[in-house]
Parts: sequence; structure tokens; C-alpha cells
Amino acid sequence: MLFLSVVTVAAAGYGDAAGGYPTIAERSLHLWTDAARVDPEAFAAEYARGGCSTSDFATSERTPKSPLLYNADLNEAARFHTDDMVTHGFLDHDSWDGTDFGTRVDRYYDGWSGIGENVAQGYADNFEAVMSGWMCSDGHRSNIMGDYNELGTGSDARYYTQDFGLRGSAAPQAVAMATHEPFTPSGSATVYASYEGPGASEFDLVLDGTSHAMGVAWGAEDRGIFEVSVSVGEGCHTYYVRVVDPDGEHRFPETGSYGWGDCAWDDAGAGWIASQEAATGEPPGDPPGPDDWGGGSDDTTDDPSDTAASDTGDTGLPEIKLVGCSTSGGAVGGWLLAAGLVVSRRRLRRAR
Repeated sequence: MLFLSVVTVAAAGYGDAAGGYPTIAERSLHLWTDAARVDPEAFAAEYARGGCSTSDFATSERTPKSPLLYNADLNEAARFHTDDMVTHGFLDHDSWDGTDFGTRVDRYYDGWSGIGENVAQGYADNFEAVMSGWMCSDGHRSNIMGDYNELGTGSDARYYTQDFGLRGSAAPQAVAMATHEPFTPSGSATVYASYEGPGASEFDLVLDGTSHAMGVAWGAEDRGIFEVSVSVGEGCHTYYVRVVDPDGEHRFPETGSYGWGDCAWDDAGAGWIASQEAATGEPPGDPPGPDDWGGGSDDTTDDPSDTAASDTGDTGLPEIKLVGCSTSGGAVGGWLLAAGLVVSRRRLRRAR
């Protein structure tokens, strides 16, 4: 006799975690990719560390682009490749078993009309990999600033993968990604969110049930990265981002909350619980203004890369080496980059 066991899995909302993913590192890599896209001229100091400037960019690469949507399948493809590189200690677009990039991504990601990939190894963190690494390399920057609409990321043990996708069936989302830094806050935390829409009348971080107004850090009110810094103590902290604009109310994650600390997690790997606390009101004080925001082309005071781990004088990382790419490592040592790849249904091209 044949017995069938049927398990019903609730459909996850946009940005909700599943099976331990996306991790905080993956969300961080996605967020900084969006930051480069929405305001590519804002990170001049970081480009200088990587040995380039916006004068090296094509006109289209200096033109702001939309944030990229999170796609769980594309994220799985990127994560698989990062894990493969970490496990076997190599840097390439082909998998360790010889599977080419296009075949690998196609196994996970359906319905695409174009895909691209960037990989790197050795950078101190996600921010440095994006801004001082990939954005200072012609082929990689072309992928980041390309006409894609979805992104998957893999980030672990200083190995990084971006898998870009283009699908006509991708549903627009006002808040493409949100994350917090540092990953394990102590005393304070900053939450970032990438947004595109007609402009928000309310843009709040809801942390432990309290609303904190978020303001534009990079980009513009209708397409940018919003942020807010908050003081936090020990214990469990959970959050989501809530936006109200002329198109309605939007939340990231859609139905749950991310966070950190000693919480009773529904998904410990992702730091996620399957609920959201209702906001109880604004905290005292004025919303953040431009003078309170970090970043920008000339302001490195609150630069996420301005840490001892990113100090170019003593990284402890490997000698500069680029794989299949015509650019040099520039001012910051200890990087490895593989040439960006672009695939469409019509062609396979290696970016040089």
C-alpha cells in the first residue's frame, strides 16, 4: 500500500526568511549593492581607496538605477557558489565540479532573460567588496549598474558572490531590502532600507514595537537608501521597516521581523521571527536630518568601511591578484576578483 504524506508550507511574504536565509551577511551585501545603484557618485572616498574615481565610469554607470529586488532562488544560487568557493578554496565563476556559471544559475532561477555574476575574495566586509572592489573594476561595475531587476547574494568567510537577474515577471516592491549594522550591535545599531516609489509620507523603523523615523542617507526620497541609528541595550531586539506612500503601506520583511540578541527565533539562522509588533508611537526627538546621516562623497566620519578591519595598512589578506580582469587592485591590498560574467538567452560574454 502506498502512503502519501502531504505537508503544507505557508507562502512566505517578500523578504521573509526561510530555512535560515537570507542571512544578515547576505542582506548586507544586497543593501550595499543597492546603495551603489541609487547613488553611484556618492562614494568617491571609497572608490579612491579602490584606486578609481567616477571619471572612470561610463555615463550610464554614473546614472542612478533602481534598487534590485530580492529573489530567494537567485540568492540560493549565489549562496551555493560562495559556499563552494569557501569549501574548496578557489575563486572562479565555474563551480568546483566544472559546472559553468550559466548552467548553475539556471538550475535555481527560472524565467530569466539575462543573468550576470560578480565574485570576489579577501575584502574586509561587504561594503568594501562592493565600493572599493567591484565598483572599481569595469566588468563588475557594469554588472552592478546594469539593467537587471533582481539580485541574489552569497557572503561568507570573505568570499562574495552577486548573481544578477532580469525577469519580466518580477513583482515590484517599494522596500527592496533592509538590514542592520553592525551584525551584532552593542550600544547602538543602524538600520538601512532601499526604497523606490512616489515618495513616502511615513518611513519608519519599528524596533521592539517603537517607531523611529528614517531619513534619506543616499539617493533621493523617491529612490534611495534610508537609515536611522538607535541606541540599544542587551537582550532581544526585533524590527521591520514600515513605509506609507501614495501606493499604500509596505513592509520589509512583509510578515515577520529580523533582529539580534537572545530572542526566541522562529528561524535562528536568519535571525527572524514570524510576527511583527504593532508600533506604539514615535520616540521623543526630531526625525533625522541631513547633518545626522553618514556617507556621501566627502563625509567618511560615519563610513561603514572606516574600521580597523578595513585599514589598508594592515589587512593581513593575500597579495593583490585579479583573475581574468584587466584592471588592477589599486590602493587597497588583499583582494581577488574574478571577471564579471553576463549571460543572456542570446549570448555569453566575459567582461574584461
